[in-house]
Amino acid sequence: MSLDDPVVEDAAADAMGARVVIMNPPFTNRQRMGEKFPAQTQKLLRDRVDSLEQALVGVDPHLDGFWDKNTLAPLFVALADRCVDTRNGVLTLIHPTIALTNPSGERERCLLAKRYHVHTIVTCHQPGNINLSQQTNINESILVLKRHQGPRPPTRIINLDRFPKDDTQAEDLFQSLQHQPGTGVLSEGWGETSMWPTERIEQGDWTAAIWRSPDLAEAAAYYAHHPQLITISE
Repeated sequence: MSLDDPVVEDAAADAMGARVVIMNPPFTNRQRMGEKFPAQTQKLLRDRVDSLEQALVGVDPHLDGFWDKNTLAPLFVALADRCVDTRNGVLTLIHPTIALTNPSGERERCLLAKRYHVHTIVTCHQPGNINLSQQTNINESILVLKRHQGPRPPTRIINLDRFPKDDTQAEDLFQSLQHQPGTGVLSEGWGETSMWPTERIEQGDWTAAIWRSPDLAEAAAYYAHHPQLITISE
């Protein structure tokens, strides 16, 4: 199927300008993509991904270098960015929490912070209850990114002590968040909310999401940039 295939064109036309896009980009290693298929089919899949990357960079040169050959996730994020409304769209991601801190994800974080207001990041810290996707046990976070005109406000960090187990608990958590629109401890023992400075978000520092305590997040950021600390040479 080529990029100018009528089916592809119709699907793209339906997706473009969406108000809200919610996605769980696959974090599969690119080399393992389609491993259940014969080798020739796997090659066709990788060739297809290469053609999509080339097409995206062709219309959006800033995406050059946005992804690497190790993971498929950034490609799906880039495709979602192309779909969501350019003025008031919302992009929501279920993302591996490690992607908020690892060096390899810095370019993705900086580009997203440039194009969106990173409105909210939700992470759960309860042992054994850290994932949102099926068939995985890695820590995952919810990212809410909003198109925003003008200077970006700080990012709201929601550190949960547990995920809701049913609709009733989900409603309880929603009400707790509604009653605590700023920062502080949430009611019913759900966790705590804090704000992370815009300048850190724009620099790719989203580490507040990995710390249960906002005080620890602030301390970690302080020591990470302490002028008297010496970097160990490689």
